Amino acid sequence: MSNAQQIMEVMEPTDIALREAIHSFADEDEEKSNEAMMADFLVILGRACARLDEGATPEQAVADLVFHGMERESAETIVQKAEETVEANRGKGRGVDSSQATGNWLTRFGILVIVLLAVLVYMYAGG
Repeated sequence: MSNAQQIMEVMEPTDIALREAIHSFADEDEEKSNEAMMADFLVILGRACARLDEGATPEQAVADLVFHGMERESAETIVQKAEETVEANRGKGRGVDSSQATGNWLTRFGILVIVLLAVLVYMYAGG
């Protein structure tokens, strides 16, 4: 494994990219690397974050992912993580100084990545 630090950016995907990511993420027959699973997950997470940031309710965000082909249970888990991500990013602008907000965000993002990897391992080990 490389010592180089990688920064991942979550952004809203196109509908086509979202459907491809959902299909790839849910395809248990295909052997995928952890990086490929994380890339698919971040595409889906980006969509959920974008919906919540636009003012959608968590149920609406879940319904959007289900509409694009994701199983409801998986969609609910991803939307929960998206809620945490959106809330963490909103907390950055609430009068907290810049360095503290960056440190808090990086800590939360690191914890989020660890939790997400645990969820992915659980989902694939249970399947």
